[in-house]
Amino acid sequence: MFKESSRVWYRGTDRSRAEERLGTLEEMIANGSLPEFKELLHTLANWREEILNYFGYRITNGFVEGKNNRIKTIKRMAYGYRNMDNFQLRILATNQGYKV
Repeated sequence: MFKESSRVWYRGTDRSRAEERLGTLEEMIANGSLPEFKELLHTLANWREEILNYFGYRITNGFVEGKNNRIKTIKRMAYGYRNMDNFQLRILATNQGYKV
């Protein structure tokens, strides 16, 4: 039930409606019996404004998160580049076509 409600909420286009539905989702979590979701209430409270900004601008940081994940993977694979220039070249080589 919560999953479907959150999907419908995320597809919404109006910020004021999204804020109203977020309150409804928070009530569902608060009245539910899953302790894992109770911790989500703190996250929603702490990031409420940022979460709701999505409904006004439709911009996410997914692209940047993907780049950061790729760089972390390169670091793990190379474990301890001694030459920072080589590390930077490796990052640029795996991100061909993008300007850094």
